[in-house]
Amino acid sequence: MNTLSSFRHILVIEDQKARRIVALEEAAYSVGRESSNDIVIYEQVVSRRHATIVRVKLTPRLDSYSYRIIDGDLEGHRSTNGLLINGKLEESHNLKHGDVVIFGPQAKVSYYIISTALDIDLFNPLDPGQLEQEEDEMIETMIADENNKLTIISDENLQERDRDDLIRLASFRTQS
Repeated sequence: MNTLSSFRHILVIEDQKARRIVALEEAAYSVGRESSNDIVIYEQVVSRRHATIVRVKLTPRLDSYSYRIIDGDLEGHRSTNGLLINGKLEESHNLKHGDVVIFGPQAKVSYYIISTALDIDLFNPLDPGQLEQEEDEMIETMIADENNKLTIISDENLQERDRDDLIRLASFRTQS
């Protein structure tokens, strides 16, 4: 039986600090600018206690659930700027896959329901430093030759081969 409990609920948070992923597993989360929150949003216009995310049972047994986001804290104190969810100002919203919550000009949270932990990797952007390192580690270039065989040539040999090809092409000058 496929229920939501076999899925992972995640938030992709993009703010002034970074882009990060939070897996939702607890019954409730406080969200805001203050460091004591369960989920901290790094943006000046975000209230200290901007929102609360609570798990909501979809069936009498706890085998199927989702999450609801509520403006402010559980004591009834609302945020200064409210919650902009999918372009609408809302006090409370049952989160659905793909929902986007805007907390400020440079802070947004996207909610996703995914089937496995491996799917989380799809949401992780490549670090620019990691890209440079991977480029540096790539010292070989693969070239397919006429016989559909694969030839592996190092960068140095490739540059030498390019130079030799240019010399060979230059030698075909037309005789006038």
